[in-house]
Amino acid sequence: MRPRIPQNIEDISTQLRSPAVFVVVTGTLMVLVLGVLATLVKKPLVVPPIGPTIFILFAFPLAQEAQPRNVFCGHGLAIASGAAALLAFGLLDASPDISDLGTDRLFAVTLAMALILISLTAFRVLHIPAVATALLISLGLLRKPEDWLALMIAVLIVVAVAQVLARLRKVPMPLWSRADAPRAAELEERDFGDR
Repeated sequence: MRPRIPQNIEDISTQLRSPAVFVVVTGTLMVLVLGVLATLVKKPLVVPPIGPTIFILFAFPLAQEAQPRNVFCGHGLAIASGAAALLAFGLLDASPDISDLGTDRLFAVTLAMALILISLTAFRVLHIPAVATALLISLGLLRKPEDWLALMIAVLIVVAVAQVLARLRKVPMPLWSRADAPRAAELEERDFGDR
């Protein structure tokens, strides 16, 4: 059977999408919790790639993109890609400047992009926000190993909360990975709005 091509955003994974109110409330509260924790521990727990990760996990908990394996490995590979690019061009201690990249930063960003795309493809990891993580690091916006660890802790917290919410809603989200997890274009008709 040939998958149906989505025509607009309403067609993407609508069958397994969580209700909009649930996504808005839980996503907003998740960012609030991470923000409070970030303030308390003085670490970057609220960074741009966390937003799309929250959306995917809470809106499409059964999608392949939301599998904990893909989320953790995606961000881990992204950190490695961004760090390798910084190291390759001697930018670990350089201040970020995203409006005037300079040759070394431009090459580092380009290398990070190539490395994350190769890694995600080679390891069959599907988590698109990880690409933003690699760029964030290679741009020098998160350049300390303790910041990278904080990012992974934020990912762990988000995945743990998504798992708890899925269990409470009786959504069969895998604990790590499921080989038969549906891709966005292959999802069958199903709605968890009444749970």
